[in-house]
Amino acid sequence: MGLSVLVLEIVLAIIALYLAYTIQYLAISLKGIDLDSRTIPEDLSKFLGKIYSNELSLKMWKKENNSMLIMAALYTPPFKPLIMVDSRFLEEKADVAKVFLAHEVGHLKRKSQLRVFITAMFALIIVFIAGYFSDLLSLLLFPVMISIVFLTYRHEEFEADKYAAEILGVDNVIKVYKYVEERLRGRRSAPKTLIHFTIYVLRKVGIYPSVKSRIEKLSNYSLKTSK
Repeated sequence: MGLSVLVLEIVLAIIALYLAYTIQYLAISLKGIDLDSRTIPEDLSKFLGKIYSNELSLKMWKKENNSMLIMAALYTPPFKPLIMVDSRFLEEKADVAKVFLAHEVGHLKRKSQLRVFITAMFALIIVFIAGYFSDLLSLLLFPVMISIVFLTYRHEEFEADKYAAEILGVDNVIKVYKYVEERLRGRRSAPKTLIHFTIYVLRKVGIYPSVKSRIEKLSNYSLKTSK
């Protein structure tokens, strides 16, 4: 395989990766219902405006009959940053809803999705370059690179929690997560949609942090900041 072919394959792989992110953004966005200051409580609207002044799209997707409360923050240029909220988000107490919202804003502030994309892009490049020299080396590197991408994703979840803690206070975030953990206890149900199934699998393999692990991380963060 010539060097020019390798470069072409890498470029096409990166384009395909970006298209996958774009399709994900559009697919999720199309499932949402636009929210504005008339739809969400005034204090939440003001809180969002205070912590994130840039233009964004805030949407709510259909309520699912599932124990998981799913929210997401998507950053896929050139589209507007998007926060998707579960319909049950609006039913929560203000202090609980603010933690959820601050967590998602943390993802946007850090451009978490872009960080994961860049990590995946470099992982692809490394695997393709390795394949240029040895198919076996490429095969061996592939699971390592995938693991790095997943670890980056997991790290960004904890960093978004940390951002929420910086905005609202560590103790307040931990309190809300303990409240969520208590509510979820004994209410697990089988995933009924693709996104619920995906998160269910990610949790099972330890990529998507459990509420317990989030509390532990925040507790450690609290100890560090108090020193």
